[in-house]
Amino acid sequence: MLYGKHLGMKGKVEELFASGDTRAVELRESVREVQQLAISEGIIAPRGVYRFFRSVGEGEDVVLLDASGRREEGRFTFNRQAKPPHRCLADYMRPREREHLDTIALFVVTAGHGIMDVSTKWKDEGQYFKSHTLQALAPIAEHINKLEAYYAAEGTPEFTPRASVPSKPGYVAPPHVGVWASAPYFHNGSVPTLATVLNSTKRPEIWSRNARDPHAYDLEHVGMLYATVSRAELEESAASAADKPFLSQPAVDHSAIYDTTQFGHGNMGHTFGDSLSDEERFAVIEFLKSLSGPDM
Repeated sequence: MLYGKHLGMKGKVEELFASGDTRAVELRESVREVQQLAISEGIIAPRGVYRFFRSVGEGEDVVLLDASGRREEGRFTFNRQAKPPHRCLADYMRPREREHLDTIALFVVTAGHGIMDVSTKWKDEGQYFKSHTLQALAPIAEHINKLEAYYAAEGTPEFTPRASVPSKPGYVAPPHVGVWASAPYFHNGSVPTLATVLNSTKRPEIWSRNARDPHAYDLEHVGMLYATVSRAELEESAASAADKPFLSQPAVDHSAIYDTTQFGHGNMGHTFGDSLSDEERFAVIEFLKSLSGPDM
């Protein structure tokens, strides 16, 4: 997106880089110069704020409630699909009449107030490429710099994440801060706990989380409390949910089942923890629990 949409490079970006295309390589080097400048001079200073709300779905509205679940604090209206099944985002929220309310997290992020000032200055100086590239880089800048003050106060400034420009094509892995709260794991949510991330032989093929209890959390293995589901139980659940209303209990229960044999749902790979002993795995888990940052 950076090179194609924002900087106008035509063609398949990775293929152009791999083939050593002169213009593509020159553009990449120019972008890296701006990246390095933004990092070394502290131009990008991202900030963010988030809050969890109790919430319910009412028609086409997602309604935000206070912590008690009684006072309305706001609502967002969403359109329905033009074609069947005419779903709306609000359909995925529990209705107010249910025993348990839902929870939703809202967040706002910014790359910092200084971006536009520097970008405008460069533009006024005639440095149009640098100005445009800086604005394009802003959304993907380091987003956890607020941890610097926290780790300094804790006496461990060396733990502060530092951004750097990779010397080769690739990506910067996300931080592990708050990883205990981000189950299920892997990019497709196929692994329910950190314990099963670290031991591939224990990963369930078909499993179900408890959709009826919002507090169903495994403190020991860190992640979702889950039950292993057989193929027969999966098929029985699918039959029970067939043609039922979207928010009926059979449909909700069936939606909580995860089948790793389905295309794109696999839980294979990432076997780095298999060589560890059980004691070593749980030592890693206890360490990951401690990475909570300043807001936990």
